[in-house]
Amino acid sequence: MLGGSLLVGATVLPLVLQPVAFAVGGSSVLWAAMLAAALLILAFGVRGAGSITARRPLGTITLTALAVLNVTMAVLWLTPMLAADHPTAEYLAVTATITQVDLALRFALALVATTQIARAGVVPRPWNRAPLWCLAAVTVAWLIQIVVRPSATMDPAALSWTVTLGGTISSLATIFLGVLAIALANRHAGARGARTAGGLEAHARAHDR
Repeated sequence: MLGGSLLVGATVLPLVLQPVAFAVGGSSVLWAAMLAAALLILAFGVRGAGSITARRPLGTITLTALAVLNVTMAVLWLTPMLAADHPTAEYLAVTATITQVDLALRFALALVATTQIARAGVVPRPWNRAPLWCLAAVTVAWLIQIVVRPSATMDPAALSWTVTLGGTISSLATIFLGVLAIALANRHAGARGARTAGGLEAHARAHDR
């Protein structure tokens, strides 16, 4: 429940508070920290319960690494080296390389993490594969950008809509996973409550007899 709420909040709040966020320096780090907190909670659970990786090392470590990478990159983009007001050709080359490395790392970590979530058996089927579905959708949007980018100089509008498409799919995927986590948490809580009520009723009947 908490992890899902943070996933939704980290995605929706920047959109809702966009004018204010632009005026407040470093707000991107806050959203990145919220997303990282969601990943850590989903990886480790709370008070020993709720880990979607069953706390298996590979899935838990990759989700943790993804959380750390998310915050690290948010902080890095605020440093003077990458926050240039007047970008030069060298600056653009450096930032392009950093972006590519960042995307490659995110994809590799996300692929391992989503695979481990599917295999852990904690999230009920078929929803245990939902992170993989979302990763596939985001990857397709990313590949479209790569294909369109070489022709961007001739048709900047093409690159613009692919970037918008990628951002939209990424946001929708994160919101979907957050809502799904909340829904599954509610269903689990309801089932547990029903089992508890049934147990108490059976105990009461036995006591009456």
